[in-house]
Amino acid sequence: MEFDLLLLHAPSVYDFRVRDDVLFAYLSNSDSVHVSPIFEMPPVGVFAIEAALSRSFAAAEIGGASLVIGALVANNLYLRRAAAKRSSS
Repeated sequence: MEFDLLLLHAPSVYDFRVRDDVLFAYLSNSDSVHVSPIFEMPPVGVFAIEAALSRSFAAAEIGGASLVIGALVANNLYLRRAAAKRSSS
């Protein structure tokens, strides 16, 4: 890959996915909303934009995007069922 400009930025909190003491200002609290999907959605959005621009993808890219989207959907369904069980108990 060739880049004209590549900007990298390290996260301000390195282990944000496993720490319970990190509170994101735009969320009510770290227990009610899982922030992991928020950080996993930009690659899916970029893939959708590239698809809209008629970019041709390799089979591995399509498989990888399908795997990510499938994992996000499965995680969402799992979390909804777990929340429903907690609220009914």
